[in-house]
Amino acid sequence: MNDNRLLNIAMIFCAAMVFLMGVANLFHLRFSQGDIYPRYSSFRPDPMGCKALYDSYLESGLECSRNFSPVKEICDPKGMVLLRTAIASYWRPQDDREMLAFVLAGGTFAGFYDPSPFPRRTRSASAEEPCCEEDDVLEEDEEYESPENPTQVKDEEGSGSCDPGIIAEDAAHLQTDAVSCMLDTDSSYEGGSVMAYPQEGYFPEGSPPPLVVHSGHYLVPGKAGGWQTIYSSDSGPVGVAARFGDGRIFLFSCSYPVSNEALKNHRNSHMLAHIAEGATKIVFDEHHLGVEESRNIAWLFKKYKLELLVGNLVLIALLLLWRNFCSIENVPEPGISKVLEAGVVESGFSRFSGLNSLVSNGIPKDSLIKTCLGEWLKTARNRVPDGKIERVKDICNNNKNNIERPLDVYTHVSRVLRERRTGDTR
Repeated sequence: MNDNRLLNIAMIFCAAMVFLMGVANLFHLRFSQGDIYPRYSSFRPDPMGCKALYDSYLESGLECSRNFSPVKEICDPKGMVLLRTAIASYWRPQDDREMLAFVLAGGTFAGFYDPSPFPRRTRSASAEEPCCEEDDVLEEDEEYESPENPTQVKDEEGSGSCDPGIIAEDAAHLQTDAVSCMLDTDSSYEGGSVMAYPQEGYFPEGSPPPLVVHSGHYLVPGKAGGWQTIYSSDSGPVGVAARFGDGRIFLFSCSYPVSNEALKNHRNSHMLAHIAEGATKIVFDEHHLGVEESRNIAWLFKKYKLELLVGNLVLIALLLLWRNFCSIENVPEPGISKVLEAGVVESGFSRFSGLNSLVSNGIPKDSLIKTCLGEWLKTARNRVPDGKIERVKDICNNNKNNIERPLDVYTHVSRVLRERRTGDTR
């Protein structure tokens, strides 16, 4: 019967382990696809993500991280490249005061617009007039959040929050006309790849390969700014750059060049290296995509590397289960009888078999009676008459069969202790 119980416990334990492994594998398969993250997120390993670029910068020796907080909470941006993908078509650099303060402090901003078509694809009349109605765009992207009131979260590096007043103070010294730029689209674009060629004279070390984009968008820099065209297509500039204060700004009309698909099929390493030139750290901005970092128990375990503690707790739990459900009883040899509590002789298992196994394994057979007598005398002097104690000593010390048949000695001692003299109340 005990064999069946142990077998059932083992089967239940194995089934539970298989179930947990299946659930863990299911979550791994689900999250490994990366499609739970927005398009052009650095977490996505599929063709629509930018994880390959993140890993490439990391393997090149640069320090890489992901930002989950507003730009104003990034301190000390000098030598840092903030790479932002899938920017909404209505975003304009002259309106983002947090980004301007980041650039003025010495940071480099590299922005890539979302290649999705405009709600209304028409060519604007001038650079000062937007190419589409703002209300129409907001209906297409309801998750957009004004950079003046973003969700307050922390980045993965745990950087402290900078003084928000510094942003407005620094950005006030910069005329927004100097960074005026907007996105427009070519109404004749019918889809597919578009080749954008490098601007002559921008790259002094030579002519890099053309840039492949998957949209009809192009950039319209303001006339008062110091923008330089990097790449241009038949529609217009698709990549521009400018230096403002101590930092630089790069804008591209499409996010495809930094996607995993582009790095496999149309890699432009020259452009990617030019953006990271002189930088010591690359930060992928996930905050504007709506990706936030949850500070929960799993995050604490990952941050402080407590996986070993979890393994130890699981091991302790298994030991407790083993102690509660598994017996230490020995299997008796055939024909050996056990004495139960009521004095009835029965063959097989009993509640005393575990104690018998422990005693037989810990005490030599020839010292069993002597050891039991010594332990009994420690408590028997105050409750057993001296005469009975002497008789018990004589039985244990003088019996010749006390080694071969200790059960007979125990029976004789028990009979002596049960004897009652006349007038003895013990």
